[in-house]
Amino acid sequence: MNEIQNELLLEVKEERELMRQNLLSYIGENLDHVYLDYVKSPQLNEDAAKAKVHIVYTPLHGTGHKLVPQALQSFGFENMRIVKEQANLDPNFSTVSSPNPEEA
Repeated sequence: MNEIQNELLLEVKEERELMRQNLLSYIGENLDHVYLDYVKSPQLNEDAAKAKVHIVYTPLHGTGHKLVPQALQSFGFENMRIVKEQANLDPNFSTVSSPNPEEA
């Protein structure tokens, strides 16, 4: 990655070819479990979940749909609603004018 000068000029390749060249690999669920255990550690107020806090969560076009709800449930939060329009993976970011929050 450090050798990439301009990511917009990268050649587009098929998934199989990238995997064959060892340029693409998938992270397994074992890392998900390590991550979920890690995010439990800095919990500041263990009683907060018992207050039945209501959470509305938007998973940024599906990017956080798998792990964030699991993490919140592991803290004990039960009253969670996920924004349906943002729940599925959407590489086109079709519900926003720009996928980058730093752009106006």
